[in-house]
Amino acid sequence: MESFIALEDKRKQLQVATQALQNERNQRSKDIGLAKARHEDITPMRAEVSRITEEMEAKKTELATVLQQLESITLML
Repeated sequence: MESFIALEDKRKQLQVATQALQNERNQRSKDIGLAKARHEDITPMRAEVSRITEEMEAKKTELATVLQQLESITLML
């Protein structure tokens, strides 16, 4: 039961982190659009969005693993 609780806590943490990263990426993407309209250099902004996307994808992968582990535990109950 402890492992289930620990995994559930990890799942919640990963979901919150993933959502925060997605919100940040969306905001940065909007900022890129505004900077583009002002004819500013968006190269560093794009690099930051790419970094956020990579981090978000890593969290999603980890979340999928945790969800599989939770499902396995649930099926054994």
